[in-house]
Amino acid sequence: MPDNEEPGWDLDTDSDGLINARDPDSDGDGLNDGLELGVTAPGPDTDVEAGNFVADSDPDTTTDPTRADTDRGGVPDGAEDANGNGRVDEGEIDPNNAADDVTVRDRDGDGLLNEDDNCPDEPNEAQDDLDEDGVGDVCDDDRDGDGVENGQDNCPDTANADQLDIDADGLGDACDDVDDRDPYAGQFTGSDTADCACDAPGADRGPAPFALLLLGLPLLLRRRRG
Repeated sequence: MPDNEEPGWDLDTDSDGLINARDPDSDGDGLNDGLELGVTAPGPDTDVEAGNFVADSDPDTTTDPTRADTDRGGVPDGAEDANGNGRVDEGEIDPNNAADDVTVRDRDGDGLLNEDDNCPDEPNEAQDDLDEDGVGDVCDDDRDGDGVENGQDNCPDTANADQLDIDADGLGDACDDVDDRDPYAGQFTGSDTADCACDAPGADRGPAPFALLLLGLPLLLRRRRG
């Protein structure tokens, strides 16, 4: 592009130390100035061998070579025209349409911009982060932050690095409300739902013999006194 046609030729738009007349990409957006202005053929003084000339595949649409984000939608022109040919191709967004920039700025479409989203590639509007490590629960391989990945963690939502499971039921002690060991097998003598007589062996055949003996003792004593 002739220097006298370069917008703001004596300015250094992108502050790279080169005035625009000497800078093939004045705004530093990844698209050279000639491409942004719709140039389709090199001028007589263009050094094609330098590799800076790219013909515009759609000269009917142009962008501003002195503004990195022409549509001011938040995505630089060079990121919108990813293949850098000056045309909006399949899979690209329009550098002249600010509305479509959100598809890049919010990749998972959950209403949160990538830079503010703790799972930018998986929708998670709630932004839950159990272990507060900056990675949202829906994309965190270790939600509770105990060093054991969710798939191998017997309490994936309760930190328990030791993975203790006293009753061996697959649920770690840290998140298991019921101790399933059998006290009648000599495994446990504490107090939980397994300690009632109804869990004893043969409970389906009626009360345990010792329980019947206790119930009949007052009757025997009464007869002896009589």
